[in-house]
Amino acid sequence: NNGSATYEVFITGELAGDQSLVVKPDDSFTLTEDGGKTTPVTVTQDKDIFNYQDINNSEKGNGTLSASEISAGNWSGKFNFTIKLIKAN
Repeated sequence: NNGSATYEVFITGELAGDQSLVVKPDDSFTLTEDGGKTTPVTVTQDKDIFNYQDINNSEKGNGTLSASEISAGNWSGKFNFTIKLIKAN
């Protein structure tokens, strides 16, 4: 069975006009069921660089976690985000 979940990245605060904030998730991670079975999860996000205009306009990044070969049970896993300031283009 295939499974999916969604999330949103929302930034508040202030940035200088020459800065952007990168909020990029890992591309993938592994879910593990209590019994030891594992399945890969793909992470996609439609926006991962936010400039001051994006923040002022309350723009969001929409993410999706997609897994195949997943069944009912107690699954766990984690993924990380790289968060950093960069010079805006």
